[in-house]
Amino acid sequence: MLNAQVLHNSSINERNKIIVDAYRKLVEKPDGLDLPSAISKTINNFIEEFIEIKIAKDRRRRSGSILLDKNIEKALTNTSDEYKKEILPALRQLLDYRTESIESSQNIFEMFGATKLASANKVSRFLSTKLGHLWEEFARISPYTVDTEIEFQIGIRGIDLIAKNIITNDIEHLQIKTQKNTLTGSQRERSVDELKIHKNPVFCACFENSAQWTFFEKKGIKRVCGKAFWERIGIPYEIIMEVVHKLILGLEQEYVSAIS
Repeated sequence: MLNAQVLHNSSINERNKIIVDAYRKLVEKPDGLDLPSAISKTINNFIEEFIEIKIAKDRRRRSGSILLDKNIEKALTNTSDEYKKEILPALRQLLDYRTESIESSQNIFEMFGATKLASANKVSRFLSTKLGHLWEEFARISPYTVDTEIEFQIGIRGIDLIAKNIITNDIEHLQIKTQKNTLTGSQRERSVDELKIHKNPVFCACFENSAQWTFFEKKGIKRVCGKAFWERIGIPYEIIMEVVHKLILGLEQEYVSAIS
């Protein structure tokens, strides 16, 4: 069994080597596991203790836990502001292609020179993709979560975070989407296949709105939305909503100003 404290004290490169060596042994056995199962089993051997070490460290912070309202609001706002700073140059570059957009005529708006409508479609798709990454950054602020790609340089197919549920204390494997209607039919089946190999898989929609679920609950796979997602990792949904509301309106103002 891998030692969580040793891993926690190691560099990310060292963690990667230790974990990779361990799961390769499971794959190479005569009756060895397939790679996704071997990675999952290896990480499951130490992940609860690893998260507990993160939680204990968070409780010793001089300014108090990052999950205190004053601290989490500041952390989320800083993360949001950094995101906005990074995304605006790309957004402006996207809007600078309006002349090329008319010449390419790839859709009905471009064909007739309606560049503002054409750019609106491109911008909303561009931002939707980028925002999906931001929700994961928000969630990673919680010491109850681990992003295996960031902390171990090891991806688990279809799993964005492993988390300790602050309410039940269960270790859960989370797949995170923006809202309930994100998936198409083929994507839904792939999500089920990715999630079902884990003990406590959860399909998470970050925001509650009037959209209908396109992911249907399967045996052994939970689905949660909005408050039920954020509060299971200790982050108040009300603060998330305040920070995101400010971000979205700020991006809209930037867009309107750029096309005026």
